[in-house]
Amino acid sequence: MKLYDNKKALRKKLYLFSAITLATLYTLNGLVVSPIYIGVINDIMYDGSVLVDVLFYLRRLLELVAVAAAYAVMIYGIYRFTLSSFKGGVGIFIGATLHKYSLNTIVDWITNGSIPKSWPVDILYVMYYSILELLQLALVLAIVCSLISRHWKAVEFCQKVGKTHLIPEIFPFKKLYDKENCLLRSVLACSIVILLISLMTQAINDILTIEKILDPLLMIVAYLAEIVLAVICYFVMYVTLNVCADKLDIPCDQRDIS
Repeated sequence: MKLYDNKKALRKKLYLFSAITLATLYTLNGLVVSPIYIGVINDIMYDGSVLVDVLFYLRRLLELVAVAAAYAVMIYGIYRFTLSSFKGGVGIFIGATLHKYSLNTIVDWITNGSIPKSWPVDILYVMYYSILELLQLALVLAIVCSLISRHWKAVEFCQKVGKTHLIPEIFPFKKLYDKENCLLRSVLACSIVILLISLMTQAINDILTIEKILDPLLMIVAYLAEIVLAVICYFVMYVTLNVCADKLDIPCDQRDIS
């Protein structure tokens, strides 16, 4: 019974960590950084100012750090419990995503001084962007589940044939990246998904914004910035996994860390 209680306690700690991280960063972005950013871009005094770009990428950074931390918690939860036993982590992410886009819309209404007559369109935008982000989550979960499932099948096979020395050590991390470590492979896969979708979004924006196409330097800087943000996401997930293992983990009766 003790181990079963530990399992519930570990899940609760992981859920709480994910929820607090998402709520804090999304609320900070929505109530502080975004209103300042909107105020700056609407002030002609700051036209062409570097402050506009700083605030834009600060918003992106806070959002991606929140997403990366949540992804890392889900990776850890899937590793320890399987996805079906850690679906609460997915529910928290879905709720946080709706909170993020709803908060952005409400702040925009407050900034403009009233709820527009076209408010149903704003609600549709909330649903649209939430669905897009959840499609990215679905892709990430499919990849992560595949990588972790293969790891546990390999562990089971090694135990069956008496070659436990071939089982790769998961924790503690000994390298920044290890292709034999299913968690680090999952982190890399998540970072690549984030990067590819960000680059695709940036490319679409460039196509729709003619003046950016006419400035190759701005385009290069924008794409390099997305690469840097993806690298930061990798480090955030790496650190978060270490926090989960070192600070949050409790021995329980399913999938003990090898």
